Amino acid sequence: MDQIKIGEYLKQLRRDKALTQEQLAEQLGVSARTVSRWETGSNLPELGMLESLSEALGTDVSEVVKSGSPAHESISAPALALPSKRRFSRVKLAGLILLILIAVLFLSYEIMKHSFQSRVIDPLTKAAYAEYNAESEGEFGGRTFYRSVEVDGAEAALSIRVPAGSRFSAVYVLRRTQPVTVGGSEYYLDVNYSEDMFPWDDRYFVGVVSDGAASTSARGFELYSDGRLHPDTRPEVTPQEKALLSELEQYYLPMLERIKSERTHISETY
Repeated sequence: MDQIKIGEYLKQLRRDKALTQEQLAEQLGVSARTVSRWETGSNLPELGMLESLSEALGTDVSEVVKSGSPAHESISAPALALPSKRRFSRVKLAGLILLILIAVLFLSYEIMKHSFQSRVIDPLTKAAYAEYNAESEGEFGGRTFYRSVEVDGAEAALSIRVPAGSRFSAVYVLRRTQPVTVGGSEYYLDVNYSEDMFPWDDRYFVGVVSDGAASTSARGFELYSDGRLHPDTRPEVTPQEKALLSELEQYYLPMLERIKSERTHISETY
C-alpha cells in the first residue's frame, strides 16, 4: 500500500471540497500539521480517524485504501475495519451480559422477597394476632408479640418478632422465667430461632445468662437444629463453656423442641 498515493488522493479530495488544511483539521479536531503529514504520505490516520476523514471528504474507507493499492492487490476496507467493529461488538455484548445479570439478580431478590412474605411474615402475623396476648414495638422494626407457655412444667415466655419487611429476620424467642441451678450457680436460659429471607442465614441459638453478686455475664451459642453445638460459634467455645452447656442440655433441648413445634404449628395452621 503506497502511502504517498493515499496522501495525494486525500489532498485531491480536500481540494475538490474547497477546504483548506486548517478547515479540515478543525472539522476533525486535529492540527493542520497532522493533515499535512497525511497528504504528504509521511503518516496515515488511524482507522477510527480514517473513517471520520473519509466521511468529511465525501468518500469511504475502501476508496481511500484502494487509492494506495497496486492494481493486483485487493484490500478489503470492511476487513480492515473488522477489528474496530469486533471491539465495539464485545463492549456491547459485555454491557448486555451485565444488564442481564442485574435483571436476574433483581428478579431473584423479588422472588425471594415475595416467598418470604407469603411463607413467613403472613403466617406469623396471623398467628400473632390470633394466639399471642401482648404486643410491643420490635427492636429493629416490625412488632414483637408475647405469650406465656410451659416447658417441662416450668414457666416460660414465648415471643415472636414479625419484621416490618424482608430486610429483617423473623425471630422466635423462648425464655425460662426462673433460673436453673447447675453446680451451685444460677443461669437464665433462652433459645431463639432466626428465620431469614435468605434460608442459608437461618440460625438456632441458646443464650446463657449468669447472674452474679457483682456483675451479669451473657453468652450466646449457635446450635444445629438437633441441639448440637455449631462450630461457627464465635468467639471460640472454651472447654469450661462446653462443660457448662453439657450440664444445661437437659434444660435447653426441650426449649429448642418447643420452638420447633411452634414453627411447625404456625406454618401448618396459618
